Amino acid sequence: MNKKRYFIKINSQHLRLLNKLNISGLHNDGQHITFYTDSTGFNFLCNQDVEFEYQDKLLTKAKFLFTRRIVSIIGIILLIVLLINQSFTITKYQFINPEYYNQDVIIFLDKYTKKVGPFRYLTASLSEINYQLRTEFFEYEWIGLKREGTILYIDIKKIDLKIPDDEDSSQVGDLVASKDAIVRYFYAQKGVVLVRELQAVSKGEVLITGNLLIHNEQTKYIRPKGFVIGEVLEDYYFSIPKEEIIEEKTGRLIEKKKITILNKKILSKKDPIDFKDYILIEKDIFKIGRLLKISNQSYYETSRITNYYTKEEAIEYAKSLVIKEFNLKKTTDYEKIIFIEVLKVIEGNNSYEIKLLVKKYENICVFREVK
Repeated sequence: MNKKRYFIKINSQHLRLLNKLNISGLHNDGQHITFYTDSTGFNFLCNQDVEFEYQDKLLTKAKFLFTRRIVSIIGIILLIVLLINQSFTITKYQFINPEYYNQDVIIFLDKYTKKVGPFRYLTASLSEINYQLRTEFFEYEWIGLKREGTILYIDIKKIDLKIPDDEDSSQVGDLVASKDAIVRYFYAQKGVVLVRELQAVSKGEVLITGNLLIHNEQTKYIRPKGFVIGEVLEDYYFSIPKEEIIEEKTGRLIEKKKITILNKKILSKKDPIDFKDYILIEKDIFKIGRLLKISNQSYYETSRITNYYTKEEAIEYAKSLVIKEFNLKKTTDYEKIIFIEVLKVIEGNNSYEIKLLVKKYENICVFREVK
C-alpha cells in the first residue's frame, strides 16, 4: 500500500487529467487547482507534458517537525556528550583518610592523566593504575583507587610495624646487606641508617650501624634494630624430574605407649604394626632422668605416589618452590615477589632443567657482630 502523499498545484486548464487520478482535498480558484494525490498520481503527472508544482508531504512534515524540535535535539545531544565526558573526567583526587595524604601519590597519579582544556582524563584503566601504585608504594599494606562520579578516591592502609626482640641484645654490631640490591624502603628502631632510597648497595655493605656516634667519628656500639627492603633480581636453577616418587600419609594411624626403665624398652601394647610403609613419630610424655621414661609412639601409614610432570607442570612446580622459599624467609609485610619469569627450559631424558629470573622486594639485613 502506497502511503506517500503529494500536494499538487496545477493550471485549471488541465482539469481533465484529474479523472485518472486518486485525489483528495480538491480546490479550484478558477486559475489553479490544488489537491493531494499518491505516488501513482504523481508519477502519472510527471509523464505528462504539463507544468505543475508539488510538495512531498512526508518530507515537508519531517522538516517541519525537525525545525520545531531542533533546539530540543541539540540539547539532548549536548546532554549525552556531557554525560559521556563526565564518565571519563577526573575533577579532583581525595584521600579517604586525610591523615595519609601523600604528595608523592598525587605526583604519581598525574602521570596517568591528560589535561584537555578544563578537563582531566585518565590515560590508563583503574586496574592498571592500581597495579602500578602498589608496585611503587609497596610500603603501604594497601593502596588502591576507586572512582565515584568525577572524584578519584585514594584508599591507603599502613602496615603496623612489628619488629621482634633481639635474641641476644648483649651482642653489638651492624646490619649489613645479605646481597646486592637497590634500597626501596628502610626502618630503624635502633641504630643509624647509612643508606637512602634507590641507592644501590653491595653484599656486606653496612645498612644500619649500631655505632651511635659514627657521625662524630667516635665509637659507641649497640645492637641495631630495623630492616631495609631491597629490590633484588636473582636467578634460580631447578632440575625437576619427569617422574617423582613421594610418600604421603594415608590417614591411618596406630598409637602405642613405650615405657623405658633404665634404658630397657618395655612395651605396654604389643599389637603388630600391619602397615607396609609408615612414619614413626615419638614424643616423651613423662621422664625421670634415665630411670623412667614414658613415650607416645605414633605410626602413620604412608603410600608411595608417582608424580609425572609435563613441561608446563614442571615450570609451575619450580615457581611454587621459589614462592615457598620466599614465604619461609619473609620477616616483614613489606616483602613480596614482583614477578617470576622463565629464562630457559631444557628437556632431558629424565628431567627438566629450568632457569627462572625472580624480581622481589625483601629484607636484605643480616646482623654482623662487632667485637
